[in-house]
Amino acid sequence: MCVGSVTVTLDVRLYLRRRTLRALNRQRAPHERIRYQSKNNLVRAMLLRLAPYLPPDWTVIVQFDSWYASHKLLKFVRRQAWQFTCGLKFNRKLNGERLDHQHLKEKHKWHTRVRVTNAKGEERCYYVRQLDGRLEQLSFDLCVLISKRHLGQQAPAYFASTRDCKPPAILQGYTGRWSCEVVNFYTKTQLGLADFRCWSYAAADKYVVAVHLAWAYVERRFQTERDQQIKCYGDLIRRHRDEHSAALLKAAVEMAHAGATPAAVLQRFLH
Repeated sequence: MCVGSVTVTLDVRLYLRRRTLRALNRQRAPHERIRYQSKNNLVRAMLLRLAPYLPPDWTVIVQFDSWYASHKLLKFVRRQAWQFTCGLKFNRKLNGERLDHQHLKEKHKWHTRVRVTNAKGEERCYYVRQLDGRLEQLSFDLCVLISKRHLGQQAPAYFASTRDCKPPAILQGYTGRWSCEVVNFYTKTQLGLADFRCWSYAAADKYVVAVHLAWAYVERRFQTERDQQIKCYGDLIRRHRDEHSAALLKAAVEMAHAGATPAAVLQRFLH
């Protein structure tokens, strides 16, 4: 049986707060006003749009962090006959008691040592304790993992999963969600996704589309040009910028060689 893993992520173009939308809509005609969508509604719409493209024999595992782990979304994923693995906040209740309180009660018990290979291929060790039961407002059972990077860690991470497998497999599968964090990092720091502050809504909306088109170009080149020198997206972006700088410099030199004055060359290539 094939296994499909769906990673859910939202970007700034999709989610706007109610207060932000009210301010935007004051300046728009009634037929141009933007309808508010909660993050849960946006995620459900994304998953429903994706569902028809999934082969019927796939086992779908939806993965997301604690910001999306509301009981409404967990119920929705369950109704689709999908599985999920997600992060949880420390104040969620399992079997009627907060997770952080249960962690303190069982602090003296043994942990299970789990080895997980991260996205870089490095093996990391975690100390895990498993709890079973039901989260508040949910009608189905799941397992909750309390995970520490070292035994002295005071604030562990909490994960919930409906997968019928052991903790190492759950945590190893959850590492697949890291790919969306990599995309967020590069689009924000290298492609300028976060550089839209104080812009109008229309400008920001178009800008985000342009950034994602640029990222699609990076993804495509990375698939075809990956080698010993291109080991990550950052290497590819640097190569592309070097190629662009070389082409710009070559054009400037050729223009000067053809008899153009320095002032004309500067006016052509500098703004």
